[in-house]
Amino acid sequence: MECQTLQMHARSAIIQQLFWFFSLAACIKLVLIPSYHSTDFEVHRHWLALTHSLPLSQWYFDETSPWTLDYPPFFAYYEYILSLFAQFIDPQMVDIYRGLNYKSNTVIYFQRISVIISDLCLLYGIYRLTKNLESRKRILMWVLVVWSPGLIMVDHMHFQYNGFLLGLLMLSISYLQEGRDLMGGFFFSVLLCFKHLFAVAAPVYFVYLLRHYCWKGISMGFRRFSAMGAVVVVVFAVAYGPFLYYGQIQQVVRRMFPFGRGLCHAYWAPNFWVFYMVLDKCLAIVLRKLRFNIQAPTASFTGGLVGDSSPFAVLPQEYPIKVLLLLLHSILMWYCFSAQFTKDAAAKENAPAKRGGEQFGSQGTSSSTVEGGIHIGRIGKCYLVGLLAVETWGQLLHPYLLGDKLPFLPLILISTFCALEIMYSWIWQLRWILKST
Repeated sequence: MECQTLQMHARSAIIQQLFWFFSLAACIKLVLIPSYHSTDFEVHRHWLALTHSLPLSQWYFDETSPWTLDYPPFFAYYEYILSLFAQFIDPQMVDIYRGLNYKSNTVIYFQRISVIISDLCLLYGIYRLTKNLESRKRILMWVLVVWSPGLIMVDHMHFQYNGFLLGLLMLSISYLQEGRDLMGGFFFSVLLCFKHLFAVAAPVYFVYLLRHYCWKGISMGFRRFSAMGAVVVVVFAVAYGPFLYYGQIQQVVRRMFPFGRGLCHAYWAPNFWVFYMVLDKCLAIVLRKLRFNIQAPTASFTGGLVGDSSPFAVLPQEYPIKVLLLLLHSILMWYCFSAQFTKDAAAKENAPAKRGGEQFGSQGTSSSTVEGGIHIGRIGKCYLVGLLAVETWGQLLHPYLLGDKLPFLPLILISTFCALEIMYSWIWQLRWILKST
């Protein structure tokens, strides 16, 4: 009894500390309410109006605004729930026609505060994930997540709901951490029905749940596989069932996956595909110089809106390549997790667990763990110096020297430079995974 009381007091203290972290972050977010916001602000305002003004059967057909609904149904339902409150704050906000590009103070405050309140999901997720950690590690994770500058900039300035979605992911991982794989699979399925971009983690989840939860012999394995499958089917049935009833699944999929323009985002993203885009731009310039008739694409990566037309001038659409890479990724994850699972099982049977930290990295890598902190290697230092140079050009020198000429150049430079480091990081991690398995 006394032990339970102590545990309750300890849990209460953890919750109070976490709320202090969250409250401080919320104060910063409130100060940022009048700050810059991107076109995503109008996107989500329009989705409020769309889900509030139109029947469900028209949600994925509406073209009143260029910012059509292209998220999975659970997010659309979430926007509808928010619109029920928004109508009492400012009715014009949820009017699909009169509300276009409407940016009154009531709209700004409502949408900003809705993101802050939605972050309570992130708060609960990080609490579940860290409640059993030692104090130092727990507080470090709180700082990295609750006070994340990236989340603050993307969600509370640019404007999105990533904190809410990451909270769902953390909930899923926390249940997996506790060995409650069925609940972990449930929350990941819910997350996929909120934002389909998290499908990149689906192969890893599939391999883990198959090996850890379902790989229990033929009889028990089949029962567990059926149970997990039933959970996933029920979640997707709740999300997509109404649209299946109206015969609109193809339209929903078409909006979520606009294959007509490939799978690249409208902006230059700092990953492998930026090299593909740069190559297309360079080929188009060279071929035009050689007097080839190269038509300019009707869509642009820097325009923010590409619709269903191809933004490439020379190279073919890239989505078949992405499908192939996704399959290779799944195979690699299966191999790595299978080998690691077998290795861990053998280690538990034949040898005691290793204690103490293990140094990762080697000479010349971006960084390595050393006693007393993190050592940044030569490549990491070069990257940081180069990033400073690129940012200096984009923010100071480019406007002064070139003015309005080549407005896309700073974006190309920062995306290409960051893509180089990200690709190096992925290759280094892949090499480490293969060596460790």
